Amino acid sequence: MRYFLIGLMLFLFGCGSKKVEPIGNVSNSSYSLSSENKIFLKLDTGGHTALIRDIIVTKSGDIITTGDDKTIRVWDSKIGKEKRKILGNIGKDFVGSINAMALSPDEKYLVVGGTMDGDVSKHSKAIFRYVRLKVGIIRVYDYQSGKIVKNLKSHEASVTDLSFSEDGKYLISASVDKTAKIWNMKNFSLEDTINYNGLVYSVKITKKNNDYIALIGGNNKELILYSLKGRNIFDRYQSGIIRTISLTKKYIAINNTLAKKHPLSHLFRRMNSPKISNLSRNLLN
Repeated sequence: MRYFLIGLMLFLFGCGSKKVEPIGNVSNSSYSLSSENKIFLKLDTGGHTALIRDIIVTKSGDIITTGDDKTIRVWDSKIGKEKRKILGNIGKDFVGSINAMALSPDEKYLVVGGTMDGDVSKHSKAIFRYVRLKVGIIRVYDYQSGKIVKNLKSHEASVTDLSFSEDGKYLISASVDKTAKIWNMKNFSLEDTINYNGLVYSVKITKKNNDYIALIGGNNKELILYSLKGRNIFDRYQSGIIRTISLTKKYIAINNTLAKKHPLSHLFRRMNSPKISNLSRNLLN
């Protein structure tokens, strides 16, 4: 019994050396739990404890990371240490896990999406991200303070990707509910919903003259280009399953399942077909 008590004291003393963060329904704070009125205790290890899903490098060189451990951490790249963290939604199973984030061009807003709400107790962990459980809330944080500014609600399943337009006016979001959505970030309103015949994995939005063009890809093996002004899909490109879309001033680049066969020619490749080359010149030049 004496050794047991000594061991217990040492264990408690060891736990006391780590910071334990309460996560719950706290108003006007980065700590919140919207789906349940409960308090969770989370041991702060000083780093991520699960898969990292997304990384952003700020203008000052700080590194923002997030992922399955439901935390957002800001790192000083010069010394390799954590500067601060933003804690948000935590719940059962995957509820609170973050798949994607985006920082506005002026670095005022940090938006994150993943599985932010909903009850998954009746669904298996393996499949619940692909069913409609009202878990697609997008959280808008004030990046400097870490406080929640707004919850964007419309997606019916997990959010997979987020991206701002170059001027920060619009945010585009992707989801496994088979839609992409464009948000007006001036008043945090839903501007448009674009239906995609499959799970949406990657999205981008770019300004061209007086229009904004959305690029959307996913497991339908198709890249679609959508005009916000015309409210229509004006072109399509057949591909493998599209995991990532990237943009430069001259080119559209995608990472798709064809990369398994041709890793050098298809991984973030230039669009060399006549159709996409023309689109790249017309759209981005």
